[in-house]
Amino acid sequence: MQLNPTVNQEGIMRVIPHRPPKLLIDGITDLEEEKSAGGFRDVRLEDCAGNMGILSGGDMYEVAAQVTAYCLLSSRRFAGFYAVPKLFKVKTLRPVSPGDRLVLYVDILATKGSRGYAKGRGYVDGRLVFEASGGFRVMRPEVLEALKSAREMEKTAIGVLSLATG
Repeated sequence: MQLNPTVNQEGIMRVIPHRPPKLLIDGITDLEEEKSAGGFRDVRLEDCAGNMGILSGGDMYEVAAQVTAYCLLSSRRFAGFYAVPKLFKVKTLRPVSPGDRLVLYVDILATKGSRGYAKGRGYVDGRLVFEASGGFRVMRPEVLEALKSAREMEKTAIGVLSLATG
């Protein structure tokens, strides 16, 4: 993997919807659209706040999910879409601390239509620190909004029902 990013945060924000402070990728270093990508996060003190000074496995997974999203959404086929991840498994092997550069490799293992499966690996100084696997679904913004609205309506209906029967 190259040490210098081929895509910086400005370029990343043109492809995925995340914005600081939720944007956790500092750069993309390798890309084979819809197949694999490499990226990195220079871990900061605020990344580890409230977690005993180390980056949580959940945050490592989020960085990998954002690299996966960039890998998918940078392609012409999925430009303008959203990638919604689903975590299957995270295995944290070593702590990641402020000052570390978390280097990520993500491979898209299988796709069928708008769904797929990916695996990510994170390294610090060449040593494996975490592995993650999960699924994803790529969808148009209006489909995502419709799903959000349906979930909100369902929550409201359940709340009203519990008030009426309570």
